[in-house]
Amino acid sequence: MEAIQHAFEAEDYTFSASCMDRPFNSIIKDGDESTLLDLLDKLSIKNMIVHPDLFYFQAGSGCRWTIR
Repeated sequence: MEAIQHAFEAEDYTFSASCMDRPFNSIIKDGDESTLLDLLDKLSIKNMIVHPDLFYFQAGSGCRWTIR
């Protein structure tokens, strides 16, 4: 999670999405589901679409996207 947060701080949202997608299941199993959702809220839809697991996870949570 630390690398993901550093990528967000650097505003590298493409890398952030890639970092979240790789350990996606581990993040959820570790109980960081709410943190993951908070981070996903910061991504634009164009970064989400290339990572279907993240896209569908956020969609299933009832979140709404803003187009950036």
